Amino acid sequence: MDCGMEYGLNQTEREAEGTRAERMAPGDVVRHFKGKRYQILCFARDSETREEAVVYRALYGERGVWVRPKAMFFSPVDREKYPDAPQAWRFEREEGGDV
Repeated sequence: MDCGMEYGLNQTEREAEGTRAERMAPGDVVRHFKGKRYQILCFARDSETREEAVVYRALYGERGVWVRPKAMFFSPVDREKYPDAPQAWRFEREEGGDV
């Protein structure tokens, strides 16, 4: 799937997020901190707010397609709300993850 948007971070975003977001690309398999697996399909921009977003597909069940704001997708897990989460970030890339 090609959403027609190259994903890149400006200097301010790169400094704020480090290289985490830069290392993820369409096709990557990621794991949500609650354990479910997803595949990044592409990066997009909201037509109303111009906010960057991640378009991704569930790798379970009906394989639904979802959209989440980029800032939220690449955010750390809220430790106050989820103190026992097994990973630091909301989504983490699986090395060698098969679809």
